[in-house]
Amino acid sequence: MLKYITAIFCFAAFTANAACEDSTVLGSVGFDKNSSYFNAEGSNTLKQLLETYQNSADTREGYLLLEFEFNRNQGDEALQKYNMWLAERRIERVKEFLGKEGFGGPMVSRIRTAVDSETRELTLKWCAQESPASQMLAGSTANDNAL
Repeated sequence: MLKYITAIFCFAAFTANAACEDSTVLGSVGFDKNSSYFNAEGSNTLKQLLETYQNSADTREGYLLLEFEFNRNQGDEALQKYNMWLAERRIERVKEFLGKEGFGGPMVSRIRTAVDSETRELTLKWCAQESPASQMLAGSTANDNAL
């Protein structure tokens, strides 16, 4: 049963990638070089996001997309693995912060590796539509979701 649920959420993440074309950029969270801890400016951005989420009825229909970009082809294989690990860790730090501070909405993370630029910022985007899991499940039967 657990593997089916995991598979559903994996498919839901792919659905979110295709469906979130009209997103609203809410800001970005910066990180120091070789660090997974966000800076003070990033902390302020996250606090503003929480305040907006708690005070706006518009945020009940949608999900938060956490997007991080880096050039996967930069450096040797060890550096590429390190950069991927660091990107994942940065996303987890933001998710942990938002969860501890009471953000109750759905979150989807995406790491984009096919980019030419190197930034140390995680972009926060609001996708104003159904959550990815409900998009995938809407209009389907139980047999459609079986693997």
